[in-house]
Amino acid sequence: MDLFVGRLHPLLVHLPIGILILAFLFEILSRFKAYKTLKVAVRPALFWGAGSAIAAGVSGYWLSQEGGYDDRLLRFHQYLGIGTAVMALLLYLHRKYSIIPDKQSRGRVRLWLFVALMALLFATGHFGGSLTHGDNFLFSAASVDSVAVILQVADPEHAKVYDEIVQPILERKCVGCHSTKKQKGQLQLEGQKGIERGGKHGAVLVAGHPEVSELYKRIVLSVETEHHMPPRERPQLSSLETNVIRSWIEEGASFDKGLNEFQDKRAIVLFIKFNSKKQASTTRQITKIEPADPSVLDQLRKQGVQVVPWSVASNYLVVSFATKKSITHEEAVLLNAISSHIIELDFSGCTIAPDVVRDMGTLPELRKLELQRSTVTDRDMQQIIGWRKLELLNLTATQISDNGIQGLKNLAALLKLYVYQTHCTALGCESLQKELPSIQIDSGHYELPFLVSDTVLYRRHK
Repeated sequence: MDLFVGRLHPLLVHLPIGILILAFLFEILSRFKAYKTLKVAVRPALFWGAGSAIAAGVSGYWLSQEGGYDDRLLRFHQYLGIGTAVMALLLYLHRKYSIIPDKQSRGRVRLWLFVALMALLFATGHFGGSLTHGDNFLFSAASVDSVAVILQVADPEHAKVYDEIVQPILERKCVGCHSTKKQKGQLQLEGQKGIERGGKHGAVLVAGHPEVSELYKRIVLSVETEHHMPPRERPQLSSLETNVIRSWIEEGASFDKGLNEFQDKRAIVLFIKFNSKKQASTTRQITKIEPADPSVLDQLRKQGVQVVPWSVASNYLVVSFATKKSITHEEAVLLNAISSHIIELDFSGCTIAPDVVRDMGTLPELRKLELQRSTVTDRDMQQIIGWRKLELLNLTATQISDNGIQGLKNLAALLKLYVYQTHCTALGCESLQKELPSIQIDSGHYELPFLVSDTVLYRRHK
């Protein structure tokens, strides 16, 4: 029962925040003639605000008994929460039973009590957020993506795998719940000592055996299961990041081993190349451009084509035929007229007339092309391979074969390729992967890693 009450804290804690802020707004507005009638709402708002603050405090106490929180932050949050509840109750009693005879004096005292209450409320919320998201999360700079750290490696071949690759991944995806400030399950993943110490259930690493290492096993569990990590509401590890963790453990989970000492470097090398390329793509400066011809945009929209700005302050465009289901030569000519403005193009489920792709021109700024379930052919691909800045290409459920993707090796910017339900073979994908080591090819043929738990047989006792 205590555990259940504690788990209600994230729900209950938002009630006093909203209700007490509303009571403060009622108090301020009621001092103006136009909103004088709101005065009667202040007292009930304070009553329910104080009550919900007390309920949140009780549930918060039981939640704190689960452990895993920084004691200093927890103490601040706890005392400030109690102070908020007490102040809200005092303000309610003052509002109902004030012994100050002068009306103006009562109003001034009430206002200062409200100011103190708001200060306590915001301070309590800040330390509560710090417990959940890390110390001083409100004022700290945005966390640096692990990609940026990896790009600082001068010589990837001799990189320290843990320090420069594994730890940044843990920092980005795991340390939010397993740090020196917050240790869920008594596990701290910020450094070597914490990882080697393990958590309340014991060691999380078995060098050379990722399938029995909790650090890896929790990552590859189904996201729907209770013990999957990270929790499903938090950013998940990518397949590349998961492979890095697996490779590191397989190679002995060394904290000072260099990549040049690894027997199998493929997972690490692929991760570095892909993320270096992704970072370069993210930071690429897109040149400013004049607005596209409005008459061309009007003609496309009249024909049912969706044309929207790529961003609020940009003249680049996202164009979608997904609701139109077909593309004609006339529309291709219109696209050619604005080809230098198109960043993303969606032909999902469309019937594409012969030579339409050719008629669209070079599309020099195109980064994302959706062709799933369309009638695109290998012949059309000969034009696509000329779009040099293309980063994502979706060919799912099309008639494309190995011949069609053969020329993609010339697309140096390509990061992701989807060929599920196509005629592309594993051999063709492997050949392309060798030409573009940093590309992610999704063919839909997923293989789950073998876990020791897969061999466990459960029987019901009679």
